[in-house]
Order: sequence, then C-alpha cells, then structure tokens
Amino acid sequence: MGNRLKDELNDDEAYDLDGLATQIWEDFDQAVPLPRVHEVTRELAERFADATVLNFVPVIIRSRAREQLSRAYSTRWRSESR
Repeated sequence: MGNRLKDELNDDEAYDLDGLATQIWEDFDQAVPLPRVHEVTRELAERFADATVLNFVPVIIRSRAREQLSRAYSTRWRSESR
C-alpha cells in the first residue's frame, strides 16, 4: 500500500510543499532565505510520514515552520490580516 505522505512528498500535485514553502517565505516578507524555508518545510513534512490523517498537515507544518524560522532569524511573520 505504501506510505501516503511519502508518496505525496514525491507528488507535487498531491502535496504542494513548494507552494507551502513559498507561502511561508512570503509570510516573512521574503526576509528569510527561500532555500532555508524549503529545507525546514521538507524536514517538518517528513515528521508526518506515518500520519494517518493528512488533512491538517500543511497547517501544522506552516505553523511550526513559522515558529522555527522566527526563532532562528529573530523576525516575526506578518499577520494573516495584513
């Protein structure tokens, strides 16, 4: 049967990690290096490789990536309402 998230990590249409990383990068007004955002996004996604419910994984990844990058780069992401 295979691991759905691992399969989806390799299928850009099913699980758009690049798009998610770009959203996170834009959340920081592009102040954080995009390659680092991609790296953090993929590392966090791999933690969910055995998840059985994937619906909220992008939301969790985005939240945790913003927290991690905020600490690493001493910056805050912009508000969703902005």
